[in-house]
Amino acid sequence: MSDYTPEQELASRKQFLRYIEESVHDARYNVEFLRKKLAEAEADYDDKVRGMARQLSLICRLEEQIAEKEDE
Repeated sequence: MSDYTPEQELASRKQFLRYIEESVHDARYNVEFLRKKLAEAEADYDDKVRGMARQLSLICRLEEQIAEKEDE
């Protein structure tokens, strides 16, 4: 037998439900925050890869120019 009255049991369950709702809300916020951070990281990574590709292209052109000068 429960030591709680029906009113106390109901209040306890409502409080637990509010706790669950707050936890779900917090979890959704955290997921959205992490999605935003992931998108930012992916964009930053893409920018860095493009920058490295440009640098590599420049290095290759410089190497070609050096090789042409050496052939002259």
